[in-house]
Amino acid sequence: MRIVIATGGVMPILLGCGLGGCSDPKQQQQLDVTAAAARAQQDIARYAADSRPGRHPVGTTKIAAAAPETLPEAAAAVVRRYYQRIAAHDFVGARALWCRDGESSTLDRAGFANRFARYARYDASIAAPGSVDAGAGQLHISVPVRVSGTLRDGTRFADDGMVLLHRVNDGIETASAEAHLWRIESSSVDPVIPPPRAPVTSAPRRR
Repeated sequence: MRIVIATGGVMPILLGCGLGGCSDPKQQQQLDVTAAAARAQQDIARYAADSRPGRHPVGTTKIAAAAPETLPEAAAAVVRRYYQRIAAHDFVGARALWCRDGESSTLDRAGFANRFARYARYDASIAAPGSVDAGAGQLHISVPVRVSGTLRDGTRFADDGMVLLHRVNDGIETASAEAHLWRIESSSVDPVIPPPRAPVTSAPRRR
């Protein structure tokens, strides 16, 4: 009874074994070694094919990007939700839509609430967002915004600017899932409040 092994990736050919199989332990051990060698050869072939020049540049990370058509819409939805919360005086919820759990707003919860508490009405119009800027696993996008409304004393205001949002691309491991959601990184929208009008006094009448 003998085993003939063909090299070069051809499957091994067994001779001398009956229909009941080979029951000799030594022969079975040789078969196991042969199968392991065949699997190793296949792994080497796959590695060689995957390591061809230009296949995956050195130092890069393969990223499974999210659907491009949904990214701008999701970013615009976050900005819309942000201004809806400000209009509803939900300042805690609005601040939470900033990066780093609100810290990127540069205001603590009390300061953020005081910043917007002076508005009696705060409206926002969201324009079409720009294109997604991707690099090193990070995504950025800008959303044009125009705000208007009135202060509590009835003074009107209006301003326009850009809201910049950030998120980590899909496929990048992070400490929390929050990093993969669009959050506000900065904003140039800052309504200029006109100074209060001086009270009008009538000039004294001459006698």
